[in-house]
Amino acid sequence: MQQLISTISHKYHVSFQPQKEFQPYDTHYNYYFKMQGDEAEDQRILNDLISMASNQRYVVKYNRCNPRAGDPENAYDVDFLPQQAGKKYAAQFLMSLHDIPKSQVLGFGDSGNDREFLRFLHNRFVMCNSTDPSMTSEFEVTKHAYYKGLIYHIKDFINQT
Repeated sequence: MQQLISTISHKYHVSFQPQKEFQPYDTHYNYYFKMQGDEAEDQRILNDLISMASNQRYVVKYNRCNPRAGDPENAYDVDFLPQQAGKKYAAQFLMSLHDIPKSQVLGFGDSGNDREFLRFLHNRFVMCNSTDPSMTSEFEVTKHAYYKGLIYHIKDFINQT
């Protein structure tokens, strides 16, 4: 992945900040990418990155960072995942393994990288502390932030079933 990041960085004269120290066995890589001040240029760079990663059998998902969750201001959260990996595929695997229907699963997210996972489920929520207006308009929003929101909606779901 480092070679791909290096290629894009040199091509566009930008930098990507790793969100952690990567280990040799890692398959999920995440970086911060500072906004360039021109959203069209950001999209062009990120779309090129998506295309190049696809050739290496990786999917790139990105969304604007959420400073309320500790992310930097004016940046994108960029995730690299192997194709057919992520929350949606993990949920599908576990639901199949334990024969659990979608109607019995709750999903929670806060940003665009959770969109595919939440669309897959029937009972899905965006955390009220999300800073992504497209997510809060597409999915039901939790009544409370963080763990209080999780607990509230889990208890509500259990009481209804």
